[in-house]
Amino acid sequence: MKLLAISTTALLLLASPLAAADPFDPLKDIPLGGEARLSLGGQLRERFESFSNPGFSIGRAPGAPGSNHYLLQRLLLQADLTLSENFRAFLQLGRFDAFDNRGGSLSATQENRGDIAQAFLDLGIDLDTDWRLTLRGGRQEMNFGSGRLVSERDGPNLRRAFDGGRLMLAGPQGTKLDLFATRPVQPLGGAFDDSSNRGEAFFGGYGTIPLAAGLSADLYVLGYEREAARFSAGTAFEQRQTFGVRLFGRQGAFDHDVELAGQTGSFGTQQIRAWTASADLGVTAGNLPWSPRLGLKADIASGDGNPRDGRLETFNALYPKVPYFTEAGLVAPANLVDLYPSLRLTPLPDVTLEFGLDFLWRQQREDAVYRPVPFGPLPQTAGGSRDVGKQFQASARWKISPHAEIRAWYVHFDVGPALAQAGGRDVDFLAAALSLTF
Repeated sequence: MKLLAISTTALLLLASPLAAADPFDPLKDIPLGGEARLSLGGQLRERFESFSNPGFSIGRAPGAPGSNHYLLQRLLLQADLTLSENFRAFLQLGRFDAFDNRGGSLSATQENRGDIAQAFLDLGIDLDTDWRLTLRGGRQEMNFGSGRLVSERDGPNLRRAFDGGRLMLAGPQGTKLDLFATRPVQPLGGAFDDSSNRGEAFFGGYGTIPLAAGLSADLYVLGYEREAARFSAGTAFEQRQTFGVRLFGRQGAFDHDVELAGQTGSFGTQQIRAWTASADLGVTAGNLPWSPRLGLKADIASGDGNPRDGRLETFNALYPKVPYFTEAGLVAPANLVDLYPSLRLTPLPDVTLEFGLDFLWRQQREDAVYRPVPFGPLPQTAGGSRDVGKQFQASARWKISPHAEIRAWYVHFDVGPALAQAGGRDVDFLAAALSLTF
């Protein structure tokens, strides 16, 4: 706990608005001779979380506490070495701690005594004045598009990384093409023992092209393999291909992000036929006090209507952002329909407030409700009502300086019959985070 106290004190001092402007600038460009330059940085985040009935208390062991409160600490240190215009090496180390956890061991996404978070080499080539090709190999984070399918997963202590190679082509006006073949990193909790998950593979291509003023498109093909995958229909080897398109942009006060994807493949002896549709729409009244933004998110992720027909129709979001719906991260975008109106306010230039109410239903009654981490069906939730419940979220963000911010969230999940039939209980979630990026 001494490390926690010292780091928290240092964070508070450096986050103070009275601190010298950009105190970390001397670390960002250290000459090493010739073209070689070194940039040092990192992040320190302290995050408190409190849960009542975590996981809806479904499957809770007799005598286990019905609430849990703990403090998460994430420390990342990184070095970015540029030897020439065409060669770069990046190393990021991390330590991830959970203090005062009273609810048993936290998931593998929260605790790790220290490991290599990222370590990769870049070889870049300018094809002409507008196009550049980069070959990257090693351990790296990936985030594509909206993060609905591929994200670095910033909410939990451990961000998501992959081991493998990428070929990245960047052109004018935001044109990009990313080809990759990777395996996700499997956190093991000890010191420098994380390794590639040999039971999973992730590969494919993701491209972005501008279409018109205020409108761009993402096109992608993603391949995914996983051993011992669990769905309501059973456990088997999963091999899945995802084909999708995303349209996004901003035109005046209106912003939009719409995505459609379909999935094929196999799950054991069953054929996969799954799909999803998502939209995030908003309008901002910048001429009104506090610049209110009215938003509406809507998602449909297919479920399996008949577990005995030889087809698995449950959508798998692969490696999505966590949290996906609210900061509590209680349900996954699988066999789910949700509608989420929201209001965002900006009372001060560096302060935002947001309020939203998320209504959730199952897409198919016969399929289960799914949890996000680890992804899989919640026990005894297949069958019965479509009504999963509703959750209210209030959040606040204060950007204290270019290097520091405070964030806070409150979520109340009112369980519906689909969860209550499995013994699910209402959940209250409270979190606050103070972070310094340097």
